[in-house]
Amino acid sequence: MVFQVSGRKRTARASRWGALFCGMTLLFALGCRIPPPKQDPPDGGELPDGGELPDGGELPDSGELPDGGELPDGGELPDGGDVGQTATLVSPRPAQVEKFGAAVAVHGERVLIGAPGSATSERLSSGAAYVFERGPEGGWGAGCPLIDSQVSANATFGQAVAMAGEVIVIGAPFGKSEGSTTTGAASIFERRGPGCDWVERARLTPGEAGVGLFGTAVATDGIRVAVGAFETGSRKEGAVYVYSKQEGTWTLEATLFASDRVASAHFGISVALSGDTLLIGADADGTQGDAAGAAYVFVFKDGRWSEQAKLLASQGDEFDFFGSSVALHQETAVVGAQLDEDKAGTRSPGAVYVYSRSGERWLEQARLVPGGEPSAGAFGISVALVGDTLVAGAYQDADKGRNAGALYVFQRAGGAWNEGTKLYREGASAEEEFGYQVALSGTGLLVGGAPGVDAPAANAGAVSLSRFPLVPSVRTPTWSGPP
Repeated sequence: MVFQVSGRKRTARASRWGALFCGMTLLFALGCRIPPPKQDPPDGGELPDGGELPDGGELPDSGELPDGGELPDGGELPDGGDVGQTATLVSPRPAQVEKFGAAVAVHGERVLIGAPGSATSERLSSGAAYVFERGPEGGWGAGCPLIDSQVSANATFGQAVAMAGEVIVIGAPFGKSEGSTTTGAASIFERRGPGCDWVERARLTPGEAGVGLFGTAVATDGIRVAVGAFETGSRKEGAVYVYSKQEGTWTLEATLFASDRVASAHFGISVALSGDTLLIGADADGTQGDAAGAAYVFVFKDGRWSEQAKLLASQGDEFDFFGSSVALHQETAVVGAQLDEDKAGTRSPGAVYVYSRSGERWLEQARLVPGGEPSAGAFGISVALVGDTLVAGAYQDADKGRNAGALYVFQRAGGAWNEGTKLYREGASAEEEFGYQVALSGTGLLVGGAPGVDAPAANAGAVSLSRFPLVPSVRTPTWSGPP
């Protein structure tokens, strides 16, 4: 499979948030121009070459993706089990600065993709998300669109996504709600029937003053939903809201704050949920220096959530942004530090830290950095974990051109993590930002977002799918934190 970030700390940080703030303010200096929306394709259709609708606005009924988009016969890996790109997914109606692939999630053979720059009707950058599911013959179809029930301009709906079983959660950190002065919302969709029969069961909003960017990060295990709001509080220390389904209704279970409530720490910028354990990133925490970052572990016990640990990087330093991404699987936690410096302090390629729980203590098990030539950038911007397989995105990797991006795969054996394959997007080129988001399913389906892909329009975005052999057999997948 071929899937690609670089630069000093503050530069990379600005790049990371560019897509998010473009959606809010339409900063034309950043190229955030979104044309009028195109017509919706019918179910099963695809866009012809060039991404334009033919006369009359009708699409063929092929239901196939461009560039083949097929798994090998039987959906199996090629001989030898090598990784191979099996499909490229694109928006059913690609548009300029749609940023399709800015958020991704996967469960089994179902893929959820956020496109926060998508235009809905006259609402610029209102955002959308799409569900793709592998058909019986291996194709992925045209995607089922999901939109906010309260569409508003610049909402960036789709900036964060999560999925487990028949439950989907989509964040809109700049979404508006009638009669509310707070920003942000998160929509919960549940599957009602076959095909594209997804129904919005709840639209979550904070319902209180002082909450900012609710929906920046979302996570779900199908039973609970966690929503990050990292600019919440009088000092913008951040909060995470946990919901559970009670008698058919999604109800607020708890509002979580860090025990030390560090000002402007970005608590809630990333979240991961596994059973009764919740991992929360706070990538601007200043305990080890300005924006060195931290992560917090909360557990649900005796009917309440309580903080179990605050995780700090063993080599933490200012502007590492440790906590910018998180993943969680049973007793293993993964935290990305996208601007962690190398030992010489001359570059900031990024790092990923792995922690293991023993009783109620969390111990650092490994600090992972990209090997080989120093081409990686923003390594750890995204992470995914399934069993003993860990994938980290480096959307500023420069092997295939500036900010082309890459994915790094690590596997654990005998308690040690070993770097395996480095993956690039097929046909990769500069500024595609491949690896901005990543997800991995228990079936070995690897999903990499490349929101900077320019075909057929500038920053329209694309997502690459691949099969990856998991070692050993695994159970429940976990989700990486959104940007």
